Amino acid sequence: MNTKSRIASVLQATPLGYELTGIPVFDLTLLQLPQYLDFPLPTNLRLGHLVEKIVAELIKKASNYELLFDNIQIIDEKKQ
Repeated sequence: MNTKSRIASVLQATPLGYELTGIPVFDLTLLQLPQYLDFPLPTNLRLGHLVEKIVAELIKKASNYELLFDNIQIIDEKKQ
């Protein structure tokens, strides 16, 4: 699967709802993205890490959001 189809599959995925996860859903359709999207993706990542990388890159490319942090582990009842 090439980079463009990986990006498209993340943008078109149905998010897990708040009812299921208890976590507010970030709606990727709200991102104001350039028409042409392409960025390098590592080929050796597991699926969850790959999706995390794609979402971070999409937020970086969006004109209406700013990525402040990525790849930060959150532990219940603690700040990290």
